[in-house]
Amino acid sequence: MSVRTPKPTQDQLIALAVELNVKGGVELLGRLDGGIDATMELLRITDDSGRQRKVILRRYGEWIASKGREHAVREVAILRLLITAGLPVSEPVWVDSRNTFQEPALVLEYIDGEPITRPEDEADWAHQMAGFLVSLHALPINPDVSALLEDNRAAIHRKYSSVTAAQSFSTLVDADRIWRAGVDAFTDAPIGDTAILHNDLWLGNILWTGQKLKAVIDWEGASLGDPIWDLAYISMDLRLQGWDLGADELVREYARESGRSLELLPLWTTHFLVQTFPAVEEWSPGLLELGREDMTPEAVRRRHTELVELYID
Repeated sequence: MSVRTPKPTQDQLIALAVELNVKGGVELLGRLDGGIDATMELLRITDDSGRQRKVILRRYGEWIASKGREHAVREVAILRLLITAGLPVSEPVWVDSRNTFQEPALVLEYIDGEPITRPEDEADWAHQMAGFLVSLHALPINPDVSALLEDNRAAIHRKYSSVTAAQSFSTLVDADRIWRAGVDAFTDAPIGDTAILHNDLWLGNILWTGQKLKAVIDWEGASLGDPIWDLAYISMDLRLQGWDLGADELVREYARESGRSLELLPLWTTHFLVQTFPAVEEWSPGLLELGREDMTPEAVRRRHTELVELYID
């Protein structure tokens, strides 16, 4: 379900203008679609010379806000790291250190791009996406990166060994069987390689200008972990939408460009299907916003069930 925070007040916009040192003021243009973990408002700022530019005000929802305001500072640090490495991400402009907003907040440069659900050239799309993933996963893990990002595998293993997590997993039919598939898969599972991960690579977080990859957004969940998890996540997002050929092309291209083993792809595919099982219908609103009117909650659940039969059963 999308995050719904109140729109910024005029007093907050005035305070933000002071923080950004723009004497011409800050104007709210509207709220952008999406926002599962954060709301995004499009703003126009005007400096004292009259020059205008658009930026994004990003405010975390309750789930991320509960981690503290330092989480916004962390996201800014991640973005700066990625920009330094030459990756296509939003440039951070400001982070709220004075409680200007009730929620943790940051301002990012506006990127003029949009998601696409079916490219004109599948092979070129897969080549660009694989190139991005290979570049991301090749970034060195130095002490600063290790201090900034946690390894997601410890939490995943703890979850599958937790009695409480098992009991609260889901009340749906087949929940016990699905949970057991995850437990069995991760029992004595290999660790895999270690890389910087995005952790939420679905089509709505990938912006294009025409057929050229423009930026990957929403880095609040970045972590360390096995790079094949990112590959499994985006490929299963494609399959959930019925784009199996695109998923196959991406997996082949990533293997070719990275030279990495795909031995753990079944493991992370299982994890994707297990973790999305309880409430996969919640993917529907985001897909509808991308123009996939066929991806109703019922259709998303049916497709997920088909994927479980293919990859778990």
